[in-house]
Amino acid sequence: MEWFIAALLVPIIQATANLLQKIGLKERSTSVFTFLFTVLSFFMLLPFLPFVEFDWRVIVIFLNSILGSIGFYYSMKGIKELDLSEAGPIIANLSVVFTGVIETLIGQRFELIDLIGIGMILVGGYLLETNFRRTRFRVTKGFKYLVINAIIYGICVNIDRRIMLTGMSPFSFIFFITMFVSINLGILVLVKGKVSEVKTVWKRSSKLVLGIGALVVAYRVLQLYAVSLAPATFVIALKRLSAPISVILGGKILSEKYLRYRFLASIIMLFGALILIM
Repeated sequence: MEWFIAALLVPIIQATANLLQKIGLKERSTSVFTFLFTVLSFFMLLPFLPFVEFDWRVIVIFLNSILGSIGFYYSMKGIKELDLSEAGPIIANLSVVFTGVIETLIGQRFELIDLIGIGMILVGGYLLETNFRRTRFRVTKGFKYLVINAIIYGICVNIDRRIMLTGMSPFSFIFFITMFVSINLGILVLVKGKVSEVKTVWKRSSKLVLGIGALVVAYRVLQLYAVSLAPATFVIALKRLSAPISVILGGKILSEKYLRYRFLASIIMLFGALILIM
């Protein structure tokens, strides 16, 4: 029962983090704000340093983190551009499609029921963007950003999986990936010439940044704890509940429109993702 409570808290905390990210990204530099809460997440993980394993796999994680950082950055741009009730379901479920497609390309088994799951996610995504045809389907900037993120996620998660199959501890993996992503985002801030904005954004948003950093660490640690007690498939499946929760938060707190239709679309996407995951 402990694993179920921990696993159930993961999507709630993750959706709350997405809500705060949506609020924080408004009128702020995406690269600067994302860098700040990511680097704070890393500092909060420092107590786990004694449990971290240093070996050759760190180099692979670093190389993979370069691509992963790009995907993460685009996911934040997507959250900034779209309603939370749109972005949440897309982030939670569209990545599952590309993960499955890439698994097929590298020789993993793929069955008819997987196509049904992919179809449900795509249909749900279409209904989400058209609000059951009450609005016209448009490929917006935010939607493009999240598609880029989903493709990159599909590549990275397959590499991550092979790293974990070598026996690396989950704590070590989370520690290094968070460290490298924060470094990569710091380089992005430097390249974009926005170093001077870091202090400004921190002064304006320190509590918000700290809150997001703490939530990110919390749901990652809880997920690891749940996986240590129960099959990862069950935990990952429950994690997808962040999609309908994001829709509810977007509608109730941010007063976004089409809440009922987006909730139904997110449920369709959720069941499609469950078919692929299970």
